[in-house]
Amino acid sequence: MKTSILIIGSNGFLATSLISMLRQKAEYEIFTLSRHPASDIKTKHFVAEALDEKSLRDIVLTVKPKIIVNFIGASTSTEALVELTRINTGVILNLVSILGIKNLSETRIITMGSAAEYGGCSGKLISEEEPARPVSAYGISKLAQTAIAKQFNESLGSRIDVVRPFNLIGANSPESLISQKICRKVLALESSENLYLDDAEMERDFVDIDDFTKGLLNLIETECLPGVFNVCSGKAVSLRSLAEAFMIAGGKSGKVLQSPQSKFRSPVRRAVGDSTKMSGATGWVVSKTLQQAASEQIKTAASFF
Repeated sequence: MKTSILIIGSNGFLATSLISMLRQKAEYEIFTLSRHPASDIKTKHFVAEALDEKSLRDIVLTVKPKIIVNFIGASTSTEALVELTRINTGVILNLVSILGIKNLSETRIITMGSAAEYGGCSGKLISEEEPARPVSAYGISKLAQTAIAKQFNESLGSRIDVVRPFNLIGANSPESLISQKICRKVLALESSENLYLDDAEMERDFVDIDDFTKGLLNLIETECLPGVFNVCSGKAVSLRSLAEAFMIAGGKSGKVLQSPQSKFRSPVRRAVGDSTKMSGATGWVVSKTLQQAASEQIKTAASFF
């Protein structure tokens, strides 16, 4: 019998990457849900608003999924923290309510958290046990989702995993990612033109989208205690180094420099994760180098430039 899996927020970057990998495995029956029709007719797709409890309940009771993966989330909002929290906690609250009332307690939920929940931690790798000190409304709202998941795991015996991706890089990256913003700047340069960055020495942890998705799939296929899982490379990369990788990939000979006009400095100077828990639980390891990921990203971005 196939394992039924419901992907909520299925039209997004992370979700489409997971769906692509799931299709390569015959043991899954894939159901998808989003507010818009699916461009891919190969999935059994529902058009609905997952933040509406009744709409989501009807779909869950129809599918009776063994696994639910939630990608619904927002990173910006005109109403700031209140609206972000409503969006980033709403689906989990609805799911717990549905599964509890309808006796579907064996259904496993995996939801997307964020490295922004940690804030920053200079000088060391950030493990899942690191105290969370988010500095943005987005990080606070994602941390609220994690708190809800932990509470229901402890009080009701729910099976909710929170996956915290660090900064993503790789083919088909969306414009919202810092890697894609830098990639687009590189593509716009003349061959020997210099690239200026607002905060060149800020350090982040970049993980390729394919590596991230393999880690997520490993977690789906692993029976383990529910909890929070970092998906990261464990390597500190300055924005200067990231841009230099894109410059090499794009065949640009200019230098990457700090903009002398910019006064912007991120309050989080360094955010680098520790993936020991994820690797130990699932066997996941990073396989792509930063340069490989940058080359793939600039290739796909150039085709639309």
